[in-house]
Amino acid sequence: AVGFGGLALMLIFHVVEWKDVAEGKEIWSTMIWFGIIIGFSSALAKVKFFVWLAAMLKAWLPTQGLSPFTVLVIIAVLVNLTHYLFASTMGYIAALAPVFYSFVLTTNAPRYPAAFLVMFLMITSSSLTHYGNIVGPMLFAREYVSKKTWWGIGLMVATFHTVVYLTIGLAFWKWIGYWN
Repeated sequence: AVGFGGLALMLIFHVVEWKDVAEGKEIWSTMIWFGIIIGFSSALAKVKFFVWLAAMLKAWLPTQGLSPFTVLVIIAVLVNLTHYLFASTMGYIAALAPVFYSFVLTTNAPRYPAAFLVMFLMITSSSLTHYGNIVGPMLFAREYVSKKTWWGIGLMVATFHTVVYLTIGLAFWKWIGYWN
């Protein structure tokens, strides 16, 4: 609503012209898809789909008997790999954050470090692909970087962030007493 209000004011005061707005097909497409993804995520949450999917993950990836660190590594891999399936960080978070948090609750992973791991990697993994965040498609469309180079560097950046969190980050959470 705020965005449409701002657009209306810009049109009224001739900050932008209607032809400029009409030519922004990519923006309109993004806005419509974003609305669909958020609406779909909300509908799935109402029918407890995410709880069911977390239970399926739990059955598929049995974590009983594994160390909490191993469970955190599994969660980190899941968070990073599933970002390849989403063209929007917000859509990815809206669709899968409930799944990952529900999955965390079914494991023996320490709650705070696991929750922060999911939050941290959901954002930093947006650099994995040329379509994983809002800036990527704009840079990719201008052919600044090839797809192969982007995915290679994105994988290195995501791996770096994951390793930093699973080493320094977890040590920090233990040090301040949130590993419980």
